[in-house]
Amino acid sequence: MRDDYKVRGWRSTARLETALTHLTAAFRGMRVLTIDCARIRAYERERPDAGAARATVNKELSALRRAFNLGEEARLVQKKPRIHTPDPRNRRVGFITPEDFTALLAALPDELKPPVEFAYLTAWRKSEVLGLTWDRVDFTAQTVRLDTSKSDEPRLFPFGLLPQLAALLKTQRDRTKTLERATGQIIPWVFHRDGKPIKSYDGAWHAACDRAAHEERNRRAPRRAAPAARPRPPRSPTLRGAQPAPGRGGRGHDHETLRLEYALDVRPLRHHRRARP
Repeated sequence: MRDDYKVRGWRSTARLETALTHLTAAFRGMRVLTIDCARIRAYERERPDAGAARATVNKELSALRRAFNLGEEARLVQKKPRIHTPDPRNRRVGFITPEDFTALLAALPDELKPPVEFAYLTAWRKSEVLGLTWDRVDFTAQTVRLDTSKSDEPRLFPFGLLPQLAALLKTQRDRTKTLERATGQIIPWVFHRDGKPIKSYDGAWHAACDRAAHEERNRRAPRRAAPAARPRPPRSPTLRGAQPAPGRGGRGHDHETLRLEYALDVRPLRHHRRARP
């Protein structure tokens, strides 16, 4: 399984390791032939009782199914069980208001405010925000480029259309240049802590939620707190007037025009289903 992930270039190895930990604990010592549909369904019933969400169980079952497929390809498994992963139906709902976000932002440490605000305005993932480097920010064209994404497609975000975002990047660039002159070092990261990369802001975000006295339902990553839903866009929409395909809401993040229009609130949404975690 691990070698297969490396060969395919899949980056969710941490998620795989977590799934394998639970699968190993449940099926350790069992012969492959004894892992039948009945035993898998029992596992499917037991995991929620242990506190696992439906989506988490699905990821573990997907890993188990992949293991059987690899065994079949290697002719180590003659017959594999059918493994289903039903829709978890646990998409996030509700939105944080700009006023609430302002309060949460004020409760964060100073060095984490820029990346969190960037995530809020762009709906980029944490790894995409914290891994952003200055060579992908074009102040002349006023665009920021993401070379790869979850969909394995590059993205270009025209930050010049969002004055708040443009001001954030300019301020961050000025701060970085000042630190570079003071320390004599070159800082490649857009968001950093005294010139060193920031690994995560999850803990600080949750602490800010606590300090701002928010309910548990508002404990979500900043990109999930963006001001509007992000339904799945069509594959090749026109620049303006692009609409989500009917019945396909809730999963895609591969078109910056839609995301930017939602942030600017230039037109009403037809679909309001939240993006999948």
